[in-house]
Amino acid sequence: MNRLEKNAWVELISVAVSTVLLGMMFAYLVKVNASGMIFVMIIIVAGIVLAAIFAVIGYKMESKYDEREKKIRHKAFYISAMAMTGCMTLMCLIPFFLIGGKGGIAVYYLPMIFCGCLLVAQAVMSSVILFECAKEQADE
Repeated sequence: MNRLEKNAWVELISVAVSTVLLGMMFAYLVKVNASGMIFVMIIIVAGIVLAAIFAVIGYKMESKYDEREKKIRHKAFYISAMAMTGCMTLMCLIPFFLIGGKGGIAVYYLPMIFCGCLLVAQAVMSSVILFECAKEQADE
């Protein structure tokens, strides 16, 4: 198992665990009917901190990859971006056509749609990396 495969498994597991924890957090926030700028500021600060951490980790990992691994990772990112776009399109248009243009949807569905699409994108990216690495190993 090479470095790229290990990172794909770690990313897949960490995103799955994060999705479960995020789901529990959103369930709690829905239960207490969280509203107000303090919650918005907490989410923004947490998002900025996490984005910075993941950007530094991603940059360090990307610099260690060889050209073959970079090519596989970029292909997987492209496919996962298409999957996320398709998922977001379906998750937004299906309720529109089921409920109707003048119908209503609870606001807490929006973060659920967003997090679900992120989970789909990461699962697709990790799966493509693992399939491409397995295909290369089978060719050798």
